[in-house]
Amino acid sequence: MSKSSIKSFGRHFGKRAQVSTEYLIIIAISFAILVPGGFFFYKYSQSSNEANIRSQISQTGNNILTSAESIYGLADGSLVTLDLHYPKNVRDIYIIGNRELVIKYEVSGGINEAVFFSKVDLVGNYSYPARDPCSILPAGGCDNSSITYNLPTQGSHQLKFESNTKSVFISQIDDKGGPAITTIFVTSLTYKGNGIGGLAGADAKCQALAGAVGLSGTWKAWLSDCQGTNCASGTTASGRLTHSTGSYVLPNGVVVANNWADLTDGTLNNPINIDENKHNVGVSLVATGTLSNGDNFHNSTSYDGNGADDKGRYCNNWVGAGWSHVGYTNQTDYHWSSQISASQGSCGASGCGGGYCTVANLKLYCLRQ
Repeated sequence: MSKSSIKSFGRHFGKRAQVSTEYLIIIAISFAILVPGGFFFYKYSQSSNEANIRSQISQTGNNILTSAESIYGLADGSLVTLDLHYPKNVRDIYIIGNRELVIKYEVSGGINEAVFFSKVDLVGNYSYPARDPCSILPAGGCDNSSITYNLPTQGSHQLKFESNTKSVFISQIDDKGGPAITTIFVTSLTYKGNGIGGLAGADAKCQALAGAVGLSGTWKAWLSDCQGTNCASGTTASGRLTHSTGSYVLPNGVVVANNWADLTDGTLNNPINIDENKHNVGVSLVATGTLSNGDNFHNSTSYDGNGADDKGRYCNNWVGAGWSHVGYTNQTDYHWSSQISASQGSCGASGCGGGYCTVANLKLYCLRQ
């Protein structure tokens, strides 16, 4: 290669090296500008998003309290429905002492709390899991000022506010467009089996106790009666109660069953041991005349051994002598409703519950319809 060719190559290579170096410098400067800019943009976007979350949570809390306070000023029984959609960052929503609404939410700095104070008492069936000390303490051992209720924290929901003389009752919470929640409780009062007054009398007792604590709606008792041979033409709890596709929950928010099918499959999620006052009644007997599947004791002589009209096994349809099929408030298997299962044979020669018709020791299960 000639000297002139070498010089020409050197000049060409030097120019290419200079261009490459200039490109590298430009790229380095670009990174120096873009990386911090991208970081600051990310931080700004994150901050803006968290500000939006706080704004949505503030609006949610204020909407709940505004709805409650506005309905409280109207006549008893007034009703308003509020549609809500919670941000996905919400981790917990609950009410303390019937006045303090707390919404916990998570952002980049960790868990934060937004607290809202109501001018009126808020009571009712909020959701689960319950944070209610009354669900674990016996009757009379509950500090109502410390009761905490959970609200659902994800997705769209409907809150239905209803006014009564003492407070605002949130009567239902359900997924928007989904099945309603059904409240169920055991009565705080006890009765003689022959003093229940038939099915109508039992329903009236449930209605009165529910109304006394602001539980709205129509209430009926989990109770069956007997008509005809083997009680085949009697009225069953299954036949006279609404079959809900939504959850059955206690007044403190604890879920008993996910729907009617779950309620009547022989096993409960939790015992029905909370009364209308949100007190745990402990172990109590409940007049039912009903198997755990909602049916009465019929169509089988094995239940009574004689195939006769057997009103006596229902305290003469809850107005007279005899004995009663009963359930137990501390049980979650079929015993919650009766002493025998739906597939079992007879109660035996001594029956299932002698003496219950004349001794005031029976409670009732009550369900909102």
